[in-house]
Amino acid sequence: MMKELNVLVKTKRFEAKRKKQPGKIPVTRSNEHFQVDMTKVWCGRDGWGYLFAVIDAFDREIVGYSFSRFCRTEELLMAVNQSLNYRFPEGVKGKGLSIRSDNGCQMTSRRYVKALKDAGMKQERTGYNNPDADAYIERWFRTLKEETVWLQEYGSFLEAKQDIDHYIAFYND
Repeated sequence: MMKELNVLVKTKRFEAKRKKQPGKIPVTRSNEHFQVDMTKVWCGRDGWGYLFAVIDAFDREIVGYSFSRFCRTEELLMAVNQSLNYRFPEGVKGKGLSIRSDNGCQMTSRRYVKALKDAGMKQERTGYNNPDADAYIERWFRTLKEETVWLQEYGSFLEAKQDIDHYIAFYND
């Protein structure tokens, strides 16, 4: 009826400004480019557990992670801080580190963006619907699930945490 009476208000359409970035990331050394993401793991009677992990795109080592019953920016920052303390004990400023993530609510939060800026890291975000842009961490999550998570039926969060801790140590070694 509003259309017939010509009283509709035209809405503006906006599109994302980020472009898909094809191809592999040109990394030449360790500690140059990290990727971070989150996945869920079913923990039986305790419900979902959330795993934030940080991978070095050069040597594919998991340099930091946080497995928690919560899916907040705080847990993401715990994983990132763990990776920085492990790889950059004297500080990361001036080292040329970039960290790439998707557009999840934790990775776009003001607190996370400010923490990366304060640390002196370059933040990169992938284009929408472009999982290839953070393929290293996405592939690692698939490997984790194929090699241990999907083979288990965890009864509790603690059981899942112990298995994931063990797997990450095995994977990195």
